Amino acid sequence: MNLANWRSQIRKGLIEFCLLNIIDQKEQAYGLELIEGLIIARLEVSEGTLYPLLSRLVRDKYLLPKWETPKTGHPRKYYRLSALGKKTLDEMKLEWDKLTESIYGICNETKNRRDISC
Repeated sequence: MNLANWRSQIRKGLIEFCLLNIIDQKEQAYGLELIEGLIIARLEVSEGTLYPLLSRLVRDKYLLPKWETPKTGHPRKYYRLSALGKKTLDEMKLEWDKLTESIYGICNETKNRRDISC
C-alpha cells in the first residue's frame, strides 16, 4: 500500500467537508480565510486546489458567492452555504459521526470513544 496515496485520498474527501464546516461556522468566508482555516486544521491546500473546488461547489449550488469591497483593500468573493449546502453539510455530519464511531470501534472496542487513538 502506498501511504502517500492513501493519505491524499483521505484528504481529498475531507477537504469539502471541512470547507463547508468552516463556512457554516463563520456564516460566510472568502478564500484566504478558508485557506487559513484549513491550515489551522492541518489540512493545507494550495490556491490551485481551493479555487476550482469552490467554483465547483458554487456550480453545484452548495455555495452562494457574493463580491464585497471593504472600505480599505481589494474586493473579495465571499461564500456562504445555500439551503442545499446546509442540508448536505448536515447529512455529511451524520455520516461522519457514523464513520468515526465505526473506526473508533475497530481501533479499540473496549475504550471510551474520546480515549481512543488507533
